[in-house]
Amino acid sequence: MAAVLSTELGNTEKIYALIQECKRMGIKVLKPNILTSSEKICR
Repeated sequence: MAAVLSTELGNTEKIYALIQECKRMGIKVLKPNILTSSEKICR
């Protein structure tokens, strides 16, 4: 599901529908958090 959400980043309507589907399936979707991100943000 993470890959599907990533491919639809520019489509907010689709993102909303996918998040609703995650909730229906019991999948927890976390909000972005720059303080706990494992990806290096600053260079």
